[in-house]
Amino acid sequence: MTPVLMNEIITEETLVVVYLDERRRYIAKPKKGEKFHTDKGVISWDDIIGKGFGSSFYTSKGIKYWIFAPLLEDIYLGFSRPSQVIYPKDAAYIVFYLGIREGDRVLEAGTGSGFMTSILAWFVGNSGRVYTYDVRDDMSERARKNIEMLGFGDRVQFNVGNVVDAKLDFPVNKIFLDLPDPWNVIPSVNNLLIPSGTIAVFVPTTNQIEKTTNALSEGNFVDIRAVELINREYQLKRNAVRPKNIGVLHTGYIITARKAST
Repeated sequence: MTPVLMNEIITEETLVVVYLDERRRYIAKPKKGEKFHTDKGVISWDDIIGKGFGSSFYTSKGIKYWIFAPLLEDIYLGFSRPSQVIYPKDAAYIVFYLGIREGDRVLEAGTGSGFMTSILAWFVGNSGRVYTYDVRDDMSERARKNIEMLGFGDRVQFNVGNVVDAKLDFPVNKIFLDLPDPWNVIPSVNNLLIPSGTIAVFVPTTNQIEKTTNALSEGNFVDIRAVELINREYQLKRNAVRPKNIGVLHTGYIITARKAST
């Protein structure tokens, strides 16, 4: 997905976000002569094509909606995901710590629905590459469809199988693992990571932290840390601003480290 300029004219090839309210936002591509159905009424794509981002329209029921350029949050909410994905709060920290940038080569294990894969692909740009592995063919195929919908297909290489069997012609400079037993694959992926390269591992339980950090220590990794991030969102109502009753609390632990050469 090529980043859009705010004055870009929407075409049939443009990925857009249809925003009705906090609970109703949809990511899609307009098609001439076709309609988009919601519980708040029908949307005509012909009304949208040829307009600019930020424009507002009305459904067949008279409900106002807006068309925006997609953000990473929109991708998260609009993904087809039969399995749980990394939450945005955790994904942001992972990208920040790993230092993902244009041109990076990233190895990922645990493709899942491909949400984290899409974030990595977003940041590596057209000159970078994400090599992702999943042991399930059905999950890999679902992720592929999600990534291709976003226009990132050329940035990702999908592999079905165990990452311990990964054979790349060149090393990577970043690694992300989202696996039940990351400590069992760290010795293998360590050989694919350049010195000073960074690794991030996502695990849901504390006993996994100890096993993972032990494996990293034995693999010549330093600056090993483990964090848990809590997200507290606020209800924004006039004269009634307060924390929401329901929020995203524990999702998992993020372990990070740097590879030393000696």
